[in-house]
Amino acid sequence: RTGIQNWLGRQVNQVWLDPVCGNGVCEAPFEFASFQDFGCRADCGIDRTIVEVVLVLQADFTLAPEFTTASEAMASASWNLCQVVEERRKTGMDDLCW
Repeated sequence: RTGIQNWLGRQVNQVWLDPVCGNGVCEAPFEFASFQDFGCRADCGIDRTIVEVVLVLQADFTLAPEFTTASEAMASASWNLCQVVEERRKTGMDDLCW
């Protein structure tokens, strides 16, 4: 190796260092606030923006009498992700669905 190759190798190794959890510096985006077993608590702390999500799955295939088998009914099923907002429900509005 030439002197230039050695010098360039040292520069590249200094620039692209893997972040080390516990060195006192939260190095985003590779390190982030922890939740459960993910993230770097030592450098970035605990993620306080986590919210609880309750997922309710419902299926009603009784309204699809034209299907002769369960697999046909399941193949025709679709889904939405909806946010329940009590204020909307109180005024008669539908849930927000995507």
